[in-house]
Amino acid sequence: MKIFVAVPNMGQIATDLVMRLMEWMAEGPPIVLYAPQNVIPPHRVRNLCHKAFLESDCSHLFIVDGDTIPPPNALRQLLEDRKPLVSAVVQAWKEGGPMAVAFRWNEALGGYAPHYGNGVEKVDIATLACCMIERDVMEKVGPRAFSWEDTDEWGTEGYSNTFVFCRRLGRLQIPIHVDYRLLCGHRKTVDLAEVNALLVGDRDG
Repeated sequence: MKIFVAVPNMGQIATDLVMRLMEWMAEGPPIVLYAPQNVIPPHRVRNLCHKAFLESDCSHLFIVDGDTIPPPNALRQLLEDRKPLVSAVVQAWKEGGPMAVAFRWNEALGGYAPHYGNGVEKVDIATLACCMIERDVMEKVGPRAFSWEDTDEWGTEGYSNTFVFCRRLGRLQIPIHVDYRLLCGHRKTVDLAEVNALLVGDRDG
């Protein structure tokens, strides 16, 4: 077993993540580290990681974004979960607040809804900011696995590369899971006015 650790980043990798990677490289299993910098848009860097992984002799692709801090046991636990694709929980800042990027299709809403679970649960969409993927998954999905899906002429609406990739796996009947026991840090920059608004709340109501 050899793990291909892909770290997409914009020229900076969080210090805590660097320390975590050093710990994992010292502990094993064998790791191949690949950290492409300043590649945009985001789906392009993920396609580069995909290509480099398939050119390696590694058994698993572990993607962790440069601003994501997995817990110490994340690498080993995701391997022990033995799922085609399983991700940790990574909060993203969406629409003025934190949101766990894991979704299930909601028929009543006619769209995807965030799903918060326990243990290891099957979902329709999982984050790619910290996930373990088995080699045969990446072989089956084929090239150009990551892209942005435009739904209008301006490209302002549509699904991100995370959704596009997971929906492709769905069409291939490859299950997607989230290990809700693994909570990652996420070093995001936010507008403190938004934070203050959340803390103060609506005092006029």
